Order: sequence, then structure tokens, then C-alpha cells
Amino acid sequence: MFQTVADLAAYPGTHGDDTYNLYPLLINCLTEGNDISTTVLDGIKHLAEIPKGIDIIFPPNVQGSVRLDKAAAQSSSLARIQILSLIAKLIAVSSYTATAIRDSNLVCLFENEIKDRRDMLKTLSALEVLCELEQHPHSNEFLLKTNLLQLIADVINDSSADSIVRSMAVVISGRLLSSADAFTAIDQSYITILLLAINKILKMEESQDLDEIESALEALALVGTTSVGACLLLTDSSNVARHVVEASFNRQGRGTGAGPKCYAEEWWEDCCREGSQNHEAKCNLGLVYVGWEGD
Repeated sequence: MFQTVADLAAYPGTHGDDTYNLYPLLINCLTEGNDISTTVLDGIKHLAEIPKGIDIIFPPNVQGSVRLDKAAAQSSSLARIQILSLIAKLIAVSSYTATAIRDSNLVCLFENEIKDRRDMLKTLSALEVLCELEQHPHSNEFLLKTNLLQLIADVINDSSADSIVRSMAVVISGRLLSSADAFTAIDQSYITILLLAINKILKMEESQDLDEIESALEALALVGTTSVGACLLLTDSSNVARHVVEASFNRQGRGTGAGPKCYAEEWWEDCCREGSQNHEAKCNLGLVYVGWEGD
């Protein structure tokens, strides 16, 4: 039945009124059904690809329509994660759907799930969907202009959070800052907060979690892939470049795994290539290298 409903919604010959009637059924299947989420998600995604499909999912007149934020508010935690997955699929359809998601303020659904960290599995699931969402080129235009960055930093700094949750948050922060556009779209204070949070992981002498260290190095490697990111890392007052070297090459008896070393080498190569175009960064590259070799 669920497959039939999804197929009908996406079928080109389905009349407009029929499609309007099918969409609430699909949302109900998504929030109430079991083991059919992929079928329903694909059905709604196909609906977004047909003429007037966006007007059905994001109607200009909300009265009497199914709103995703209201559906999430009335759903279980599992169903809310399904709605987040739907948002991630819809944003991949086109820039038009991405704009509709932004205008509907649906990113707040991610913020709500990440803010409430009492359920580790729920928070991790929300972060995993966010990680999927931010891989789409249409996502940065509004993800970078929300409170998500502060919340991601809060997760990284939360010592009571599970290590795997913090590691996921660290990787997301690196991906968000891996675009040169990010540094013009994000307030500098948010960037500083994120770098300090990542830096804290590399500075903690008591940290023995190689996964967290590897995630921190992966994030910094992503930031260093652009010239503006590399320059920032090499000129930032947190001296994160030095901590990368210390954390990666057994300076404090940790971070000796092949993964951390690989990310450190990738980070160093990116910074050498991109940072060499900036005089201050170039000077700091030399200072870091001398300090590294001299110890």
C-alpha cells in the first residue's frame, strides 16, 4: 500500500486534487509507518520534482495544509528524525526547494533536536542527517546563517556528551568551514568559537580518544583546503597549527594512529600550499616548522 501511495504521488498522470490528497497520506506513512521510510521519502522527493509539487509540500496558503514543522511537533522522536531525513532529500532536489526550506524555517527542527542532548541516539541521528544535508551545494546558503554553528560548538564543548556525538559535531564543523564562501557568510565570532572548540580537543592532555583526535584533525584538514581557511588556521591566536603537530606526532604520547597522522600530513600540505600566498601565514608556517623540528 505504501509503495502504491508513493508511486501515485509521483506519477505524472495523477491529477492535482489527487496529489494534494495523497501528500497527507505520505506524511502520515512517514510518521506512523514502520520499515517503509525509504519508499515514502522517495515518493515525496519525486513529488517535489513534478509541476506544482513544491506548492503542495510548501503551500503559500498554510491553512488546512500539512506543515512539516507542525507534523514534527506532534510526532515521536523517531518520526522527527524521519522528517529531518525528508528535509535532507528535498534540499537536494533544487535551489528552489532549498529556498522553500529556508523560508519555512525548517532548519530550526535540526536545532531543536541537537539542542536537547538527553537522548544520545536521537542527537547522533540528527547530526548524521545534518552531515548528509550539508553535502548538498544548496545547503550552505542558509545553514551558515543560523544558530547551528553555536549549537555545534556547544556539542563539541559538552564533556558529558558521548565521544561519538562530539566527533560527529567536529566533522560537521569542518565541512561547514571547508568552503571559501563560509568565511564571508559566517560572523567571525562563530568561526572563532568553532576553532576554539576543536582546539580544545587537541589540547586536552587527558584525552585518549583517538576517534575524537582524528575527527578534529579531519575538520582542520577540511578548513585548510581553501586559502582563506589555511591563512586563518595559521594566523589564529589559538595557535591551532602548533597543536595539530603536537597532537598528531606523539608530542604528548597520544594521537599516534595512522588516521591522525594522515590527516595531519594532509592538513600540513594544504596549509603549505594555500597559506604560502599570505605573508603572515607564511611566516607562521616557518615558526611552526622550526618549533616542530627543534623539539
